Parts: sequence; structure tokens; C-alpha cells
Amino acid sequence: MLDKLKLEDIPEQFRDLAEVIGLDAYRKLIRYAGGMSIYIPVEYRVTRNVRDRILRETFSGDYKSFSKAYRISEGHLRRIINSR
Repeated sequence: MLDKLKLEDIPEQFRDLAEVIGLDAYRKLIRYAGGMSIYIPVEYRVTRNVRDRILRETFSGDYKSFSKAYRISEGHLRRIINSR
């Protein structure tokens, strides 16, 4: 039945999600997590590792300008650069 689901079939309180992620992804989400409470992290929690990788790959040795550009403290930048 889920294959035949159209946007207009979805109850209004759930329709926004279907519109944002698309009907195919909405169907997959229902199959995977239907009835469950799930936590969706905020963007920075998901992209932090990307930021750290980019910092390590592009770091030029100038802690002051990099910390200002990425809006993090110099100490935090040093921890990122020195990790891994």
C-alpha cells in the first residue's frame, strides 16, 4: 500500500516532512522507523567532522586567522589540528 501513497493521502500534520524530504524518502523513513521516536541532530553535530577534516587539510599554520574564520578559539583549533 505504501507504494501507492500520494502526498494528498498523508495526514496534514505529517505532510511537511514528506514535502521536505520527498515522497520516496518519506516512504523509506516510514518503513525504517514507523512508530518510533527518532532524534534528528542539528546540522553542526553532523558536519563537525567535515569542518575538522577541512581544517586539517587546509591549515597553513596561522592559528589566529583560521580560528577567526571558523569562529572557534585558538585552543580548540589546536586540539583539532593535533588530533588523529
